[in-house]
Amino acid sequence: MKPKTENFSRCCQALLVAALAGLGSGCETLKDYTLMGKLWENDQRSYCEPLPDPELALLDATTAGDVLVQYNASSDRYDGVLRLSYFLEANRARVPAGEPPHFYHGKPRDDWKAIPVNGQTPSSTRSVSTNTYATAKGIYFTLHRQGRPPETCQLPDYRDDHNVLKRSLLTPLALTGDIAIFGTVIGFIAGYEYLQGGGPDR
Repeated sequence: MKPKTENFSRCCQALLVAALAGLGSGCETLKDYTLMGKLWENDQRSYCEPLPDPELALLDATTAGDVLVQYNASSDRYDGVLRLSYFLEANRARVPAGEPPHFYHGKPRDDWKAIPVNGQTPSSTRSVSTNTYATAKGIYFTLHRQGRPPETCQLPDYRDDHNVLKRSLLTPLALTGDIAIFGTVIGFIAGYEYLQGGGPDR
């Protein structure tokens, strides 16, 4: 074998060892060092969470058969304070699971009575519920309703992932890049095997 061919064979052997070492380290390596892994696992995530003092307000929405929860929150997607509203019963399974509730964007009705929170009600409230009250501290509040045991609830705290569409659009490019890299490694392996078998001199 010629010197140049021998040097090239040694180079291919080194690349082969490095490639096999990377593949042999398992899924974590593929996740950390492939374009697809970086795109879907190492992305910057954003969250929407209640403020430490969320200025909680509750309304007894009797006509809707529910309780309207209003609170202040912050999100990585927006500047400033967000005033959000959602129905408690309608989102009973979503909020504890860390999912965003189905927010209510309408104006509260005049016949929805304010529920006192820590003994206070908004000064602009026209009517106050006399059978229900709440105690609150931070992002938690306990609802006391006549004929029912006290119920402790947590305000929504969820991942506000707005990068899903962006990452979906970039996925074909990342997949093409990974295929190209993998093809290059296979090419080096095939070239190495060819040279090991004698190459053009045999």
